[in-house]
Amino acid sequence: MVQGGVIRVVFAGLLLFGCGGGEGLFKRPETPEQPPVVAVQPDETVIRPRLRPADRAAGAVTKPVPVARPEQDLGKTIVALGLLDRDGLWLRTPLVTTEVKGRVYYDKTGTAANVLLLPLQGENTAGSQLSLAAMQVLGIPLTELAKVQVFVR
Repeated sequence: MVQGGVIRVVFAGLLLFGCGGGEGLFKRPETPEQPPVVAVQPDETVIRPRLRPADRAAGAVTKPVPVARPEQDLGKTIVALGLLDRDGLWLRTPLVTTEVKGRVYYDKTGTAANVLLLPLQGENTAGSQLSLAAMQVLGIPLTELAKVQVFVR
């Protein structure tokens, strides 16, 4: 019984080998010949950027200069945990009348967070509502009323 099975497998293999003409079973496919790489010498017509004197020194590395962002100090406000109806970093405050990008600084921890400033009805001396995520970034305990500095960009 084993001999009959082996014979069938060998016979099936020969049939398949004959159908394809034997191509691809024992030969690698031929790769097209690659054209030779030719190095081109630059001439006067090639436009190249000029090196600055600082770049010519070996190992000269320039550090990026931070760009000062113009900010306007809106003042200080007392913040409490705001409603959980909106995700992200935001501050609802009566210090703004339209949605603007801003920054909040918490003096106790010395941390700041970029937030979206949202308008809140009320007097400028009224308190503000800070998002849960912003309170966590600033390190403000959730049950605390904290005084923060508000800046608008």
